[in-house]
Amino acid sequence: PGVEVTVGAFRLRCRDVLGSGSYSVVWRADVAPADAPEGEDALRRQCPDTVALKDVFCRSHAALTQTLFEVNLLVEVEVQQLRRADQALQPIASNRLPRCLAHSVEPCSEGWWVRSMLTILPGEQLDQWLHRESEAAAAEATA
Repeated sequence: PGVEVTVGAFRLRCRDVLGSGSYSVVWRADVAPADAPEGEDALRRQCPDTVALKDVFCRSHAALTQTLFEVNLLVEVEVQQLRRADQALQPIASNRLPRCLAHSVEPCSEGWWVRSMLTILPGEQLDQWLHRESEAAAAEATA
């Protein structure tokens, strides 16, 4: 918490952990006010004040490729939605898929850090849901 990172043209301040896995952490982060480069000030105005920062550490080229595939898939969904809006079609609204607002890849001595700035979706973490469901199933089995 409190750590600041830069993702694309955005400065983010980490607040708390939304979730974590073997190689990644997802933070709730505040978008810090910054002097946006020319042309990106409109992007900053459209950005929410609070986002999810997905921080993935990739130790191999295969892991980097997989992580970038996921990022690029989110970006492509966004591009397709914008194209539909430009064609006066109803864009597909999704509360199941986050928007990727920016991402960066930073090499380090043992691999790469891939950071993605995403919209926050309502709901709960998968591991919390699974834990709750397994407890409910165990309680039902003993009843």
